[in-house]
Amino acid sequence: MHRDKLPIPEEVDERLREWAYFFRDRRRLETCKSIEHRYRRSSDDADPDGWGDMESAPQTSPAPSYRLLRALDTHEVIQGMEKKYKWALTYGYCYPSLPKHLVTRLMKKYTGLRLTWTAYLEVLDIARMRVYALSFRVNHNI
Repeated sequence: MHRDKLPIPEEVDERLREWAYFFRDRRRLETCKSIEHRYRRSSDDADPDGWGDMESAPQTSPAPSYRLLRALDTHEVIQGMEKKYKWALTYGYCYPSLPKHLVTRLMKKYTGLRLTWTAYLEVLDIARMRVYALSFRVNHNI
């Protein structure tokens, strides 16, 4: 089935982006923000200690406001799915910048399935539809 023929609501992508915000591993991205970007090693710095202007700290943008309870509901739905769908959603939403060849290699490693990129995208679409159907079921107590 082709990607453009699946009528997947925008709400599913919003829920999955929200889930990915809380679920993704951020250990590499965190730094010490109190002294970040202030130390200057060059000798032409005016400050003899090497700590430049204290007011020139980088500007940070506020994080998007996501709802944790809805993300936990989505996580519960995802944990009830088959392994290939869990991993497809994880790579598709938590780590969307991974190269294609790495995603297919990791899918083979963790699920045992050798997938092409188009097959991976189909699995991802099926997983998105299952999240939509199961989250509707959980939210409406069906």
